Amino acid sequence: MRDLFRWAERYRRANFDDELIFESQRSTSKFYPSNHSKNGTIGVTLFDWDAFLAEQGYLLLAGRVRRPEEARVVAEVIEKVFRRPIDEEKLFDLTDHTSPSTRHLLEMVMDSSSLAKEQDSSNLDSVVWTRDARRLFVLIGTAIKYSEPVLIVGETGCGKTTMCQFFAALQKKRLFSVNCHQYSEAADFIGGLRPVRHVRDQSSKVVYSKDVKFNI
Repeated sequence: MRDLFRWAERYRRANFDDELIFESQRSTSKFYPSNHSKNGTIGVTLFDWDAFLAEQGYLLLAGRVRRPEEARVVAEVIEKVFRRPIDEEKLFDLTDHTSPSTRHLLEMVMDSSSLAKEQDSSNLDSVVWTRDARRLFVLIGTAIKYSEPVLIVGETGCGKTTMCQFFAALQKKRLFSVNCHQYSEAADFIGGLRPVRHVRDQSSKVVYSKDVKFNI
C-alpha cells in the first residue's frame, strides 16, 4: 500500500517536472519533428503518461524483488493494465531509445569519470558500470528525485556504499557513514539511562536543554 501511494505521488510531481517533459520531447523529436507535417497537421510531441506510470510502477515494485522471474511477473501485470511494454534496456541502458524517465540519470553515469576527477576520488573513478550497477543507480536516483527514503540491501561488495558516495558527490554533500554489527543497539547511538547508586551522597546537578530540565 505504501508503494502505491509513492507511485501516485510520482505521477503528481511529474506534472510539474519540466525536465521530464523536455527529455520526452528531445527523445521523440527525431521520430515526430515539430517542423514537419504528419497527416496534414503540424507534428506535436505528446508526453506518454501511460508509459511513464508503467515505468515508475515497475521501478517501484520490481525494484524490491530479488529474483528475475518475480520482476517479470510484475512487468507482465503492469503491461496488461497500462498496455505499454516494459523494456529494461530502455530503462537502464543509454541509447537513442532510452526512456525520458531515466535518461538524465544514465547521462550522469557516462560523466562519472569527470566527477571523480573533480572530487579527486579514486573510488568513483574505478566504478565499473555494469547493468546491475546502472539499475541500482537509477532506482536510488529516482527515489531521491521524488524525496523517498531508500533502504539498500545486499551482500558485501555489491556497491551500496559506493552508490551513496556517488550521490553525495553529485550533490556536493558530505557523507557520514556508521558501521554496525549484529549486536548494535539504539543505545549505542543515542545513549542510554543507567541506575545511579547513593544519589543522596552526590550533589544534584541540573542540565538545561531548551525548555526541558533534567535532574541528574
